[in-house]
Amino acid sequence: LLWLAELRRILRPGGVAVVSVYGEYAFEGYRSGQLRGITRDIRERLGTHESLHAAGAVFAPYRRTALNTFNFVGGDEAYGISFNSPGQVRREWTSALDVVEILPRSWWSTGQDLVILEKPRDTPPPKGSSDWRPRQVASA
Repeated sequence: LLWLAELRRILRPGGVAVVSVYGEYAFEGYRSGQLRGITRDIRERLGTHESLHAAGAVFAPYRRTALNTFNFVGGDEAYGISFNSPGQVRREWTSALDVVEILPRSWWSTGQDLVILEKPRDTPPPKGSSDWRPRQVASA
């Protein structure tokens, strides 16, 4: 998850990032056909997974067509739609940042989840940074 490592690198200690993901609601909605906006091909590929909870994360690459070729920037074929379960986010993303909260169906018309991430305050500053201060911890 190189993009998470990059978020960690650019955030200050205590800095917050808000990321939107397709979660369980969107996965089930697209898989069942109740939510529109994906092709029948992708819906069928999503149907090969028992559930997002069981899979953890699912990526379904788009097939290049005359109608979507503009989305394939730089000729990269790894363009598609991805889904992340809350369990997968908490298990795998915490290696880079603290997962503060996952807010289901909090963003966009298709019900994307918002994930609030924080860089720990006690993270050493990057070299050359002068505005870092350690977190104050209350004594017991």
